[in-house]
Amino acid sequence: GQAQAGGQAIAVGQANAGGQAQAIAVGQAQAGGQAFTGDQTQASASLTPYFKAQVAGAYRVSDEAFEALLGRALPESRSLKPYGWNTTLGQLAEHWLGRLVLKLVTRSFSGGIAASGDEALLAMVTRSVVEMPLRSLVLMGGGKISYRLAGALLDTMNGKPARALLRLLSPRVRL
Repeated sequence: GQAQAGGQAIAVGQANAGGQAQAIAVGQAQAGGQAFTGDQTQASASLTPYFKAQVAGAYRVSDEAFEALLGRALPESRSLKPYGWNTTLGQLAEHWLGRLVLKLVTRSFSGGIAASGDEALLAMVTRSVVEMPLRSLVLMGGGKISYRLAGALLDTMNGKPARALLRLLSPRVRL
């Protein structure tokens, strides 16, 4: 892809298996020897979120816009279950118990920051919590959450409440 200052040329391109260049263009751009202009309104409209990005706040792009940028259809999404130690707190939020854990951890991590009024720092900490794997919560929790408790949470969210109870009640059981 290419971009020029002043908004003259912005192109997102890729080479296909035959080595031919394909491009989605906004404004005036050239890819593979062929000039594109702003006449390709469908491609231009679908890429609008990338050219009018917000600096602060949530940045959301539709699947259609990302497919236009990627140049192919997105793969089908798969289930996140069974949850594991590398599952992020944001992914665990699919389950009601995961939403509760995410809410409590976010509140704990961002308590003093919210009072300071620094919105950028608050957004960064919140995003960090959402992207944090469950294992990191145990490691960074300062002893508040043990591997046994986190494992019991995983078992419960994976639909194995008996195993979760066994894990909590029997200190010698390592599951």
